[in-house]
Amino acid sequence: MALDKTYTGNGSTTTFDITFPYLEQEDINVAVKPSGGSYATKVLGTDYSISNMQVVFGSAPANNSTVRIRRSTKITSPRHVHYAGSSLTAGSLNDNNRQLLYAMEERGLTGDDTGTVEFDTGDKGDIYIHSSTNVTLNDNVVDGNALADNSVGTSHYVDDSIEHVHLKNDCIDGDNIQNNAINSEHYANDSINAAHYAPGSVDSTAIGNDQVNSQHYAAASIDNEHLADDAVGTAELSASGTASSSTYLRGDNSWASLAANIGLVKQVIQASTTTEVDMDNTMTDSGLTANITTTGSHKVLVIVQQAYKIVDSDGGFAFEMKLFKGSTELLHRSMNHDASSSANNEQDFHTLIHLDTPGSAGTYTYKMQMKGGGNDAKAQPGSQRSDIFLIELAI
Repeated sequence: MALDKTYTGNGSTTTFDITFPYLEQEDINVAVKPSGGSYATKVLGTDYSISNMQVVFGSAPANNSTVRIRRSTKITSPRHVHYAGSSLTAGSLNDNNRQLLYAMEERGLTGDDTGTVEFDTGDKGDIYIHSSTNVTLNDNVVDGNALADNSVGTSHYVDDSIEHVHLKNDCIDGDNIQNNAINSEHYANDSINAAHYAPGSVDSTAIGNDQVNSQHYAAASIDNEHLADDAVGTAELSASGTASSSTYLRGDNSWASLAANIGLVKQVIQASTTTEVDMDNTMTDSGLTANITTTGSHKVLVIVQQAYKIVDSDGGFAFEMKLFKGSTELLHRSMNHDASSSANNEQDFHTLIHLDTPGSAGTYTYKMQMKGGGNDAKAQPGSQRSDIFLIELAI
């Protein structure tokens, strides 16, 4: 039987159980040791009281203090003294016997808190002697020097007892970690860098929607294969000016309106007439004429299709045609042929083509003249249509 009991104070508890039998309240020794201090014996009636099997403190022992309750039976005199002629009772005899029995049981307990003991067993700094047969180690007295090398195994660890402070830096490697055991809560924010990705390990499932922006593309890395059809519109072209159906993208990355009269053909002027004109042997305007205002010192291609009719009773035909620019003759055609007497007229179209060089920008008039060579001649006979085309060329 343990003849003393220790408790840990919490700063609020005032009542502690007595766990062994005793005769008188003064046989109970109560001492309190503050955390890091030494035991101090408390006084019955001043520091505490005893009620049945409990020690009741007036003020709760401090937090983390040690409360020790010990039996120390007094044997300086018997509990009951009998005189000649006095009566003997079973209770008094039992009390005296228990007094001796309790004192014998307490043999080997520390006698007081001054360091003196009733027997000497050596240094007691790390042990606590309850009796001659009951000795325990005090808390926090076993250090590394008392442990044999490689003597602490897994069976000596309390579950969940090894905390971070007892792990050596960089001591945990892949052998200590179970497969598939590390999840996202164990990664520090922004701690996984490119060195820890296996080549080709990041696929589309690992990338959030709308997360890849221009800073992640290598320069000149997007080729035609990765562009969707019709993906590039005017909104994606970085150019100055305004894009519209009437503008085009210039080499200087700007939108420009299509200028008038660009390209090889600057402009085309066309005129026609169906008015019949009679003429004999005098060079006469055929009525086919057109004006053009050139945009520069460009050449003008003139194309004429002149409708005509020549009549002669003996089948001999002669006529002339001339092309003028203003009063300047540009082209002269003279045509003669003989036919049988049965073919006394000829009606057809004659084509003239001439590349003119006006010399500078300006307005120019082109016209046709004809004559019949002494015979009856007509331009646009029977309202046949004649045409003239003036084409300004950028040459």
